[in-house]
Amino acid sequence: TTEIYTLSLHDALPICETCEGSTATTSCTSCTGALYLAATGECLPTCPAETFEDTNTNVCEPCHDSCAQCDGPLETNCQSCTGGFVLDTDNTCVSECADDDYYEGASTCEMCDGECASCDGPSDTDCLSCDPGLFLNGRECITNCPTGTFGDSSTNECVPCRDECLTCDEMGCVTCATPTFLTTANTCEISCGPDTYEDVVTRSCQPCATNCVDCFGGDPNECLACNSQIGRAHV
Repeated sequence: TTEIYTLSLHDALPICETCEGSTATTSCTSCTGALYLAATGECLPTCPAETFEDTNTNVCEPCHDSCAQCDGPLETNCQSCTGGFVLDTDNTCVSECADDDYYEGASTCEMCDGECASCDGPSDTDCLSCDPGLFLNGRECITNCPTGTFGDSSTNECVPCRDECLTCDEMGCVTCATPTFLTTANTCEISCGPDTYEDVVTRSCQPCATNCVDCFGGDPNECLACNSQIGRAHV
């Protein structure tokens, strides 16, 4: 029959509070002071890996299977992970970080800045991609792309305009620099095509009046050449 011993403070090695056997080092069943009972029957100042210190019972209790270190029994109590897993921001162990997290070293996931959809660091200048409505400019996610670029909604990136554009969007040029003019095809050209005239104020090609095939303004009296079936009025 196993005998249970209770040690007094006068014992030479008061490690166990109670034990099985004849000495304090045989097999503890409870521990004194701030020591914790491990599964090996030892009383330790800190619990071994994959267990945590239950301060209510002074017993080393097992972590969840995915945890290498923990502060409680649940999968959300992990402090580090077993091989092949990384510690996520919710203190669970996962096989890889989520898209909006980044790897801090080789074993921990940290949250990206709120502007980033993905990143490789904690700052708003560490973005790799952006959420809808924001566009990646360098390493930042911004609402409005700078002059000379446009926000591509398919990639959520700021994309450079064509060389001839002053400003642009996904359809092409929006404004043109002198001496070019914006055409109806959203390109910037030195001169405007048939049925249009060069508006020097807006730097754009504007339509001639109906039946004009060449003009210097949009008014019917500003035609230079007419549709072959219609004569030009004399003014």
